[in-house]
Amino acid sequence: MAAPGGARRQPLLLLLLAGLVYGASAVFFEVKDGNGTTCIMANFSADFLTNYNTQSGSKNSTFKLPPNAEALNSSSCGKENASNPSLIIAFGNGHTLTLNFTRNSTRYSVQMMRFVYNLSDTQIFPNASSQGPKTAESVPDITADINKKYRCVSSNQIHMNNVTVTFIDATIQAYLSNDNFSKEETHCIQDEPSPTMSPTSAHPSSSPPHPSPTSAHPSSSPPHPSPPHPTPPHPSPTPPHPSPSPSPWAVPWQGWSSSSSSPTSSAGRGAMLATRRFSPAADQQKLQGSLFISLSLG
Repeated sequence: MAAPGGARRQPLLLLLLAGLVYGASAVFFEVKDGNGTTCIMANFSADFLTNYNTQSGSKNSTFKLPPNAEALNSSSCGKENASNPSLIIAFGNGHTLTLNFTRNSTRYSVQMMRFVYNLSDTQIFPNASSQGPKTAESVPDITADINKKYRCVSSNQIHMNNVTVTFIDATIQAYLSNDNFSKEETHCIQDEPSPTMSPTSAHPSSSPPHPSPTSAHPSSSPPHPSPPHPTPPHPSPTPPHPSPSPSPWAVPWQGWSSSSSSPTSSAGRGAMLATRRFSPAADQQKLQGSLFISLSLG
């Protein structure tokens, strides 16, 4: 029966083996001056991607910096006001990679990187339509503070014409003050943490948007609901007139009809009504006369 946790140890073992293989691909280089003092140290692995022409068209060739690559004696620590330090690495059948350094009062950098590849190397460039060396150059982004090592664990691609060189897990230092890498280091931009999102997209603004006054803020004097005013019944525009006191006209008429043995004839009543319609003053006089007559008769 398998020991508990054995299945878990296998992925860990694979990762450790992968790390050992990865670490073994890095190659160490050193440049010393005539006194044996080290001025340049480098430790990195590199991949090369090269596009070249053949009789049937263009092709890509990929290869790695081999473990037996070495720094040539033509590498130099440079001379003050005369030349700059340079690391020249040779490998394979006539391929060289050169790093030329420069500095100012605070920083140093790779001023120029040059890769010379030999198309006559049939193992790397089979069926090449041309032969001999080809040169590609570029100014890479490799820089660090004085007395600090350049450190870049991430891949750093450098494009040069038809060639792309990719440095991996690189440690480089020029202008050494002693014979070893400095403890302090300058990290490449590829190793820096990803930038945080801008405040406007990651965090709400410090002052939330103010809604319009009409929607968010009540007016300074809140609306007072109007009290329910009883709505009195509106009288009609022409209020009903109380019935007038009995007209004196009715009195003599009634008295006339009750006390007179011979009431007024229809024609006479009609004449009186007609007179009332057209002359209220005359009616009044007649009314008074009628009252008088009625009283006299009574």
